[in-house]
Amino acid sequence: MNKKKGIIIGVVLFVLAVAVGYALFSDTLTINGTATAKGEFDMEISSAQITSEVGSTGATAQVSSDKNTLTINIPKLEYPGAYVEVTYKIKNAGTIPALYDSYDITGETDRIKSQFNIIHMFYEPEDETTETIRIYWDSNNNTEEEESTTITFKLNYVQTNDKESACASLKEFEAIGDECVSYFRPQTDCPANKYDLNHDTFVDTGDLSILASYTYVTLQCSYE
Repeated sequence: MNKKKGIIIGVVLFVLAVAVGYALFSDTLTINGTATAKGEFDMEISSAQITSEVGSTGATAQVSSDKNTLTINIPKLEYPGAYVEVTYKIKNAGTIPALYDSYDITGETDRIKSQFNIIHMFYEPEDETTETIRIYWDSNNNTEEEESTTITFKLNYVQTNDKESACASLKEFEAIGDECVSYFRPQTDCPANKYDLNHDTFVDTGDLSILASYTYVTLQCSYE
């Protein structure tokens, strides 16, 4: 009887040992994912104001409550060539470095267009830049009636670790942009709201010049 009890106890201990080993092994398999920097990610439009109106009356610039979107309302553009210029500030109000990803803009038409340059792409915490956007009535598209419009504009950013990581990402960005200009990539890989940095509706060498100047002159990334 004692021998049988010993066998049973041995079997139970063996099963428990296997179960514990499997549990430990299974737990090891579930440890995955990518570590991210701890802190707060918070890119924002800190302020905006109308700085110039030509052939326009009563334009306003308003930052959304979450400080992510700029809305420009223009009640009246009087003639082709008329424009409104808005100065706004972009700030990294968080504790994590950020890198430009893309932009979204709505409200443009075949007559009402906007002009801006995406120049500053990497933001350390507390970094702030002053930018401008011009909304204008294309002088090549005439009509007898006055024009009005509401433009919404948003810049999108992603988290990055540091300047070195930003440089690596910008070099990859440049490589893809170069292929976009050379037509080595399908159009779906070259969205204008990402690679058209001077916002002239298509990706060209001008965009690559802006990117190269920022990457290698402003940020002083290595050429390696």
